[in-house]
Amino acid sequence: MTVSFEFHRTPATASRDAWGGVGAVFENLAGDWVLKRRIPGIAGMQGKAHVVQLGTGHLRYVEQGCLKLKNGQSFHASRSYLFKALGDGFAVYYDQPLDRLFQEVRLTPLLGGHLTGMAEHCCPPDRYRSRYTFRSDGCFYITHCVTGPSKSYRSFSRFSRAGSDLGKQKPPPEG
Repeated sequence: MTVSFEFHRTPATASRDAWGGVGAVFENLAGDWVLKRRIPGIAGMQGKAHVVQLGTGHLRYVEQGCLKLKNGQSFHASRSYLFKALGDGFAVYYDQPLDRLFQEVRLTPLLGGHLTGMAEHCCPPDRYRSRYTFRSDGCFYITHCVTGPSKSYRSFSRFSRAGSDLGKQKPPPEG
């Protein structure tokens, strides 16, 4: 599977709508989010994500929801990560006793006031390539492209603030 991403950079001051610019995204992640995820041909998930501040420069992300497989079976699903602030983004760690890095995300501004960051994680023999997009409307998207000898899928996740009308919109688009 070949996946390509195209980005158009703009001056750093262009991304100040909902997120406050590259340096402020991390602090603005705290709170409750509505989560909608699609894994085309495999599953979909609807749920909530809760991001809580653990101290200066540290957040815990916890998601819970209903994962519905293509065959109609449904399961409760959950996962959690630890986020650490970087000057121009954040690092995502597995939420476990040892600090095990999942991805490091460095954000850059895009046209339209959006911010984006690419990240990669190699877990031999699998590879996770990800794109994080923070939109000027206050939503954010995470796309994971996973490849390996027994894995080949894309996951599209959309997060909108709990209680906002944005949470009622359709699941995230592909690509």
